[in-house]
Amino acid sequence: MVYSLPSNSSEMECSLDLSSDRALCMSVYSIVFALGVPLNCVAFWGLGQLIRSAHFLPIYLLNLTVADLLFLSTMPLWVLYYKHDHRWELGEAACNFSGILFYANMYASIYFMCCIAVDRYLAIVHPLRFHGVRTIKAAVWVSLVGWTGIILCQIPSLFSQLQEKSSQFCYEWFLLTKNDAIMICVAIFGGFLGPAFVLGYCYVAAIRTINHASMEHSETKWLNFLLVAGLLTFLCFFGPYSLMSLYKALSTLIHGPSCNFETSTFMYYKVSMVLMSLNAVLDPILYILVCEEARKRIKESCF
Repeated sequence: MVYSLPSNSSEMECSLDLSSDRALCMSVYSIVFALGVPLNCVAFWGLGQLIRSAHFLPIYLLNLTVADLLFLSTMPLWVLYYKHDHRWELGEAACNFSGILFYANMYASIYFMCCIAVDRYLAIVHPLRFHGVRTIKAAVWVSLVGWTGIILCQIPSLFSQLQEKSSQFCYEWFLLTKNDAIMICVAIFGGFLGPAFVLGYCYVAAIRTINHASMEHSETKWLNFLLVAGLLTFLCFFGPYSLMSLYKALSTLIHGPSCNFETSTFMYYKVSMVLMSLNAVLDPILYILVCEEARKRIKESCF
């Protein structure tokens, strides 16, 4: 399919087969929706039973589950979008709604993964020093601040989308402008590289503390596994998409928009996007269903 997009200097016509990612995106997004919705609903119910607990960690887990459910709610709409070869046919309002939910909840997931990492760090490395800070009230305020900031950060992308009313695309920009590239670089540094440092520092420090503590070997191995799995999940699912986005933005800033570059990176970029969506399936398993108390409540209600 041939499409025309404006560059900074002249009209640039790029030839790109927009149906090449149809099977990949439709199949993966359908599987993610089919598995992710029931898993997150079960996790949400289990966490709801723990809200009266004296610990506030379930607050962050509950927000992570909400972020995943909102992310999953857009999957059927994106399946239709890719079925029609990147042509949005559901109206401007639905496009804006789906795009904001998709990207806002991607960063919400990252934010609450960081909150969980910091909480685990404080609980393991500084169990007494910050005990008074780890309260339900503090967790609620941290969650509200996070959601507010994430939603406000979507305003620039919404503004960019509104400038392309005549475009068939929904929240897709192939030939980036310099301003778009700068905005993406800022988003990646603040939304991925910064959190990656926070998660890495918190989990490594927690693992060192656990290994030097007088604990049973089996318990030490289990805690280390959960911490390492949390860090690897973040890097493996969010890393490829973030690094591909940064690569595209830096290429635009250095060399300007290029059709050859867009066509050569198109499928790599789409693979990184569908890989990121798998996080919504793994989150409830890794963060919630491994919680002994949550599993106990779910088991009691089912049997």
